[in-house]
Amino acid sequence: MTWTEKMLRSPFMSALCMLIVGYTFEAAVYPEHMPDWMVRFKYVPGVAFIIVWILVWAVHNLRHPDRKIRFFHYLPPEFREEDEGQAWTTYRACRTVYIFMYTAIPVAMLVMALARDVPYAPIAIMSLLGAMQCVLFWREMRKWARRDAER
Repeated sequence: MTWTEKMLRSPFMSALCMLIVGYTFEAAVYPEHMPDWMVRFKYVPGVAFIIVWILVWAVHNLRHPDRKIRFFHYLPPEFREEDEGQAWTTYRACRTVYIFMYTAIPVAMLVMALARDVPYAPIAIMSLLGAMQCVLFWREMRKWARRDAER
């Protein structure tokens, strides 16, 4: 797998995207609660992310026409189920993320209820939950892939 494919399929890209979207929403909806410089440059991280992603995507597809990555994904890009081992690894990682969300969503609801005076709390919490699920998925995939490699 090339570095461009690793980058584009990385759960960290999804996590970064979720954090950038959360930042942009918070800066756009609650500008009075953020520093002026963050409000002024609220679209810069999102636009920069999109430009870099499109450039890396185009370079990858030009250099590797046999392993093209579609522009619009219907499945998360980190789902690689080319064989039974990868399908099992993905299943285990998805199961772990499901257990995390099963616990984290009620906790997030409680935090939002307790922090109802903080208007941007729901956006921040949802962004963090999304990013955490991507990082947890990556960690589990890596753990299971290492176990499979040791066998």
